[in-house]
Amino acid sequence: MDLAFKPVDNAILTEYFTNIFRHGYIQVKGITLPKRFLDFHDVIKNFTVYDDDLWICSFPKSGTTWTQEMIWMIANDLNFEEGKKCMGDRFPFLDYEFLFDYTRVRDKIEAFDPPVYFEHSVNFIQNLRRPRLIKTHLPWFLLPEQIQSGEKRPKIIHIARNPRDVCLSYFHHCKLFEGYTSHLDHFTQLFLTGNGNEKMQIEVSAIHLCIVVSYAPYWTNVLSYWEKKSELNFLFLKFEELKSDLAGAIRRVATFLCKQLTDNEVSRLAAHLSFENMKTNKGTNYASLIDLHRRHNLVCEEGTFIRTGETGSYKLRYPQELSTQFDEWVKSGDVDHKMGY
Repeated sequence: MDLAFKPVDNAILTEYFTNIFRHGYIQVKGITLPKRFLDFHDVIKNFTVYDDDLWICSFPKSGTTWTQEMIWMIANDLNFEEGKKCMGDRFPFLDYEFLFDYTRVRDKIEAFDPPVYFEHSVNFIQNLRRPRLIKTHLPWFLLPEQIQSGEKRPKIIHIARNPRDVCLSYFHHCKLFEGYTSHLDHFTQLFLTGNGNEKMQIEVSAIHLCIVVSYAPYWTNVLSYWEKKSELNFLFLKFEELKSDLAGAIRRVATFLCKQLTDNEVSRLAAHLSFENMKTNKGTNYASLIDLHRRHNLVCEEGTFIRTGETGSYKLRYPQELSTQFDEWVKSGDVDHKMGY
């Protein structure tokens, strides 16, 4: 096995975060990923990239779907009718195939039939008509080699969010979507471990939670893109900026995509992107996929893919001690205060 790949063996993670479609975890260049990534590492490394691709890259639950919808609408001249199709079809998620291994599910459930853009996401994207829109949560150093080397220079948009809010949203997402079955305290410790705070790692080790969630460490992932933000083919956005000035963010993205929008079009798109609309929009709320998982008892959690879209909601859920630990973790992870969180 390549020395960059390290198997993960943790009793808590195994008990609460493995299931029929998630069989275990590995670390790849320090990033935690489902074990199935081993089958796709070389495929993604050698993935054919085109200069007219557009990639959105982010840590999970950073406002990715919100930003995807904005990008897709701008790139497709506000085609609201075509935008009713599922986001997975219009703006597919490269990673889905290694996040959810449906092999055992199909062996047990004959009627199980997810859309091809989920079950075979990598091949689906390879064969998309250009220009392609592609989503991933992988860090910069796990993107296709043609991007890392500069051989191809597709447009890349990164969306970042306060990690305190990310952690809370990611917890709910993993309960709803990925089969996580424990509580928020465990998840938060998993999130914080290995993200740059040695004191926290020692404390976590004492309760045998020496591991991190998929795509973490957070800072390793996000800062790998922050370092690229001055590149001409790169746009770095913050969730909080979209919340405070959505119209301004729409104009920034439009300029980056070399598109011109009238003031009326900006207003229409901002209304379309309201969280009330996003939650009820079948093209963005992944309701059909959530229903598929529930119908076949792959998960049992109630909830919606798009929850509140708020900033600072973590303050209502984290006790003071945990908030203090989070603050220390942010300072130690973002040592130069680059991100401002």
